[in-house]
Amino acid sequence: MIDNVANIINFDGYEINFYNGATDDDIIQFIDLDRIVYPENYQISHKIIQRWNEKNPNLYCVAKDVHKNKVIGYMGFFPLTEDMFIESLQIDFDENHIAPEHVERYERSGIYYLYINSVVVSPDFQKYPVVYGNIFGTFLNSVIELASNDIFFCDACGRATSEEGAKQCRSLLRMKEVASDDTSGLRIFHSKLLPMGMRLPFDAGRKIYNLFSEKYESIGRKSVGLEDVAAVLRSPARRSAASNA
Repeated sequence: MIDNVANIINFDGYEINFYNGATDDDIIQFIDLDRIVYPENYQISHKIIQRWNEKNPNLYCVAKDVHKNKVIGYMGFFPLTEDMFIESLQIDFDENHIAPEHVERYERSGIYYLYINSVVVSPDFQKYPVVYGNIFGTFLNSVIELASNDIFFCDACGRATSEEGAKQCRSLLRMKEVASDDTSGLRIFHSKLLPMGMRLPFDAGRKIYNLFSEKYESIGRKSVGLEDVAAVLRSPARRSAASNA
């Protein structure tokens, strides 16, 4: 559904390829990166990630060192079922609970719930804003390509375990913080996309805003997805339904 078009960027002696669609070798390298940047309770097994990727091969934007064939960063963006998306808004959500049946396949004229599951960059490359910028650029271009095929997102959720992650959610994805946990430092972010309340950065972000605005008009200016996120977070009944799905 999304073309795997290479976008090769050269900087500081590196040649980095940014693209959508992870191979199995990429996934193995994701696991290695996760072990470096995440505590054990945030790490996901190769088997689980592989099963997600088999269900939908367009879940990941990848940054890879061309000469070393080494993944130096990645971003996961998942179209989830409504019940699992609601669960993802909870502080104690465990990504291990995402089964393949909770991951949607893209179909033309579909509207989906978007879950940003990871934005990971190798410590050796975290000093380069160009890496973060092009990972997000690959993500934004993927959203444009989906929207051009009449595939849209109604709500988005992101989870940040670091200040850098929170900054990315706020500045690059224009999300609002809806929940937090002082003990772990985890923060939950949400944004409404149909209608889209805030413009995204870069030319790609402006194009996304226009495409989503046009879609909103075409469906009669009808809000799609979650009407009241605060109510969802307060509702034990809705959360129980999501957990038991």
